[in-house]
Amino acid sequence: GSAAVSVDLETAADGHFRTAVLSEGNYRIDVSRDNYVPATLTVRLPAPPLLVRLMRKATVGGQITDGEGRPVPATAVFPIPVDSTGLAQRDLFLGAVKTDTGGRYRLHSLPPGRYALAVSWADLGPHSLSGAYLYPSNSAPQLITLSGGDERLGIDFSRPVGPSYRISGEVVALPPGMKASVTLVSADQPSLAVAMQPAALDGTFRLEGIPPGSYELRAVAPVIGFGARSVLLGPGPLFGRLPVEVTAADVGDVSVSLEPGLTITVVLGMATPEAAKACPAEGTLTLSSLDEWGAALSQSVGLAANSASVVEGLAPGRYRLTATNLGQGCFGATDSIVDTRSNPDPVTVLVTVAGQLRGRVSTGSTQHGGVVIVLMNRDHGSAEGPMYVAFADARSEFVFPSLRPGRYRIAARPVAGDVGTPWVPDLGGMFEIEVNGGGLLELDLPVSPGGFVP
Repeated sequence: GSAAVSVDLETAADGHFRTAVLSEGNYRIDVSRDNYVPATLTVRLPAPPLLVRLMRKATVGGQITDGEGRPVPATAVFPIPVDSTGLAQRDLFLGAVKTDTGGRYRLHSLPPGRYALAVSWADLGPHSLSGAYLYPSNSAPQLITLSGGDERLGIDFSRPVGPSYRISGEVVALPPGMKASVTLVSADQPSLAVAMQPAALDGTFRLEGIPPGSYELRAVAPVIGFGARSVLLGPGPLFGRLPVEVTAADVGDVSVSLEPGLTITVVLGMATPEAAKACPAEGTLTLSSLDEWGAALSQSVGLAANSASVVEGLAPGRYRLTATNLGQGCFGATDSIVDTRSNPDPVTVLVTVAGQLRGRVSTGSTQHGGVVIVLMNRDHGSAEGPMYVAFADARSEFVFPSLRPGRYRIAARPVAGDVGTPWVPDLGGMFEIEVNGGGLLELDLPVSPGGFVP
């Protein structure tokens, strides 16, 4: 059917809404509100009045102090999404907040999922400090699982006390007038900057306050603009990287050489015969760097099934490839991770059709009405995507007709109950399932008056 918008409206102050008379048929309803996870439900009209309970996003807060317990203001605090493999997804950083004069911070609007929390003193300002730390420590980082509406306070950081040193050197062979920038990352946390600094016009730099450890120094050019934590590169980007060990002394005379960015070729492929029939032979590919270079490195290119797309100027390292604009009901088979230093050329981006999920709920009684089924993306690749909602029919059956392939969490809950009762339990109390492109997944879900029974 058509994907055209039939009606677009806002609720009244009490949350109620009413549409004009709509033709009989299947409709998708999208509901959104600031600081809540958007909800998408499919209904067939005519239907009884609908009840939709949105899920509030989570909040995390705490304080940053120095080694003597004094508050540290103006420190950046990051929520870092972590996928099911434990990979920190730098390209999906949800934005940092700065601590106030009392060293306190508060992160709002975090979608449900797993996070690492990090603090970093590195920025491109003239008086930038150095240091980047994961909660509660770099040696033993702790992941935090957030469910809808969670409010976690008291997540405090203390800046480690210990010796620190200087790294100084030069970005060599810079053409006259070309500006460069350097970023230092920890060898075991390459997604988080320890220090960053624009190089002087002669290419020299000096990074202060570096604790002992194993690092990689990364340099980029030509710099044509500056943000708080990243630079904008001009045409023909250059990249350099060099391992650096800091033990018990300053490290000087470091020379970083620059080389042209790398090139890969990508082609669009169809994962199944069904995809070849249903999906257009074109789309958009976005490449997002998973490594911290202190620069804006994302690129988007057009894709076509019958021709190769060349992507130039890539940093040496890991990128996430995400295909979009593939037509209704068509998706990238996976979000591929490629390493521009070693990946085969060309890289094939596969397209597949949507998967389906059908099931039945059981309450342990003869009354099956009033049950809602909630489906959520498992990983943060779609963290800002919707919460999918379906209602069991008179036969206790439900269906999600068109889903992006991937892993999901699912739960069945009673519709009835206090209006403040959430439809989504703690993430640990939900089933995890996988929906394959073009496939049909069938399952039974138990539900009880007290909530979901895993």
